[in-house]
Amino acid sequence: MSAERPERETKLIIEAGEIIQYLTATRLATLAVLGDGHDTQIEMAEELGCSSSLISKHLTTLSNLPTPIVNKPDNTLTTVGSEIYGEIDSLLHRLGVSLASIDWQEDAELAEVERCLDPLPAARGPLSFLVFHSIGVNNSVGEQIDLLKQEPVKLSTIISDVRTRQDQRGETVERKHVRQQVTKLAEAGSIIFEDATVTLTDKGEAQERFIEQVIKSVGNTRGDDPPVWEPSSAKDQLIASPPTQNSGIPLTVDTASDKMAIVPEYQLGNKSVLTLSNTVTVGEFVEEAVRLREEYDEDTPLDLTWMIQPQTEDVSLMFGELDNKGR
Repeated sequence: MSAERPERETKLIIEAGEIIQYLTATRLATLAVLGDGHDTQIEMAEELGCSSSLISKHLTTLSNLPTPIVNKPDNTLTTVGSEIYGEIDSLLHRLGVSLASIDWQEDAELAEVERCLDPLPAARGPLSFLVFHSIGVNNSVGEQIDLLKQEPVKLSTIISDVRTRQDQRGETVERKHVRQQVTKLAEAGSIIFEDATVTLTDKGEAQERFIEQVIKSVGNTRGDDPPVWEPSSAKDQLIASPPTQNSGIPLTVDTASDKMAIVPEYQLGNKSVLTLSNTVTVGEFVEEAVRLREEYDEDTPLDLTWMIQPQTEDVSLMFGELDNKGR
């Protein structure tokens, strides 16, 4: 790896964080009506039941970000803005909220959106995102996160990662400040923090996937490669950028083990929407996949991909049943 790459990766994480911390529920409401085709700030204000000056303030803020997500005065989403809005849709969907059906004038529904995003928009500065990124990559299997197979991440590992990133920026960070950020994530229900170790919750897993996708979108805009995790020990050696086989199926392989688990995951476009695990029967998996397809667009295909992960059970029966019912 070149000496410049880690520094570029850190900049991408921080720039992604600068965008995310401005994505409050009220600004998401502005993006929603913007995406619905409302041409003027007056129309958007009427739709949301607020003043046009507030809409103008939101649009100005979102257009002045280092990577703008709104074009002003055209009042349109930028390419990266459209991508991020789609990822917000995926984040909320994983947490049981339908972005398309939200009534933005209802305080209770705004509060539910805020719950899903908390504590990301409340972040002040880059530290929270550097901490969250470290938690995410240390719970990852390649580019995927598997809550059933994750191992607790030591607080000391997170501190070391964040200090390395901050050193690249010419900044220092104290242990107590990293611990404060970890505590905030725990209070928001994004992680479980106990015995000086951290594990992601369902909410944290959804938020971490969202953060990684925003980082990729920013990197694509900048022409930079997104951050790639490089394991620090042979025990953790997983291929960070999984190879693509002739079948087109992305694979992640544990090079230290010859035992593999194959985990099916349905994707709608570039959004991961459903993963089969040992808590979901094949029948439930297929039923939910059909429901998701109908909810989004019956003409939009749900693509089945396979994740290869360490340690398996006999999955031959699962293959046969899924092929018969789910494809």
